[in-house]
Amino acid sequence: MFHSLLPTVGAISMFYLALKLLALIMKCTTNFMMQLLRDEVNLKRRYGKWAVVTGSTSGIGKAYATLLAEKGLNVVLISRSREKLQVVAEEIESQFMVQTKIHVADFTGSVKIYREIEERLRELDIGILVNNVGMAQIPRKFVDSDKNDCWKLLNVNCLSVLLMTKIVLPGMVAKGRGEKRQ
Repeated sequence: MFHSLLPTVGAISMFYLALKLLALIMKCTTNFMMQLLRDEVNLKRRYGKWAVVTGSTSGIGKAYATLLAEKGLNVVLISRSREKLQVVAEEIESQFMVQTKIHVADFTGSVKIYREIEERLRELDIGILVNNVGMAQIPRKFVDSDKNDCWKLLNVNCLSVLLMTKIVLPGMVAKGRGEKRQ
């Protein structure tokens, strides 16, 4: 009897933890967006000259990149389509008179992409990282996915957040920008 309950308890626990994490992310994102929307915030002085946005060619990522550029920040755009990256970079540069850099990266693949990203970001004064890249299994059911699909999901939705943060955070902390000061 007890052994048959373990998977159910584990699934409920994981669901609860996922909801708590989602609530925390939503709270942080909402607070950050509200700060960005205030006109009096000088983002360059407060955070640095550059922001990095993954998954920046459409949707929420493009909106973040556009808003950050509107606030005067230069933006590094990272996504898997060079053509889309170039279009977004041109839009942002012409509309907001800021600099952009583009980097093509497919986050579903191996960790080798992070070495090149780290090299390209090394000398930039980065104060904001928006880990926006993500993917879902839709329209396929999870039960119908194979192990390769699971690795891709894990790479894009989890590993990218950890490794991009590992690349950018040390420079932010060194400048007093990567942690909350009291």
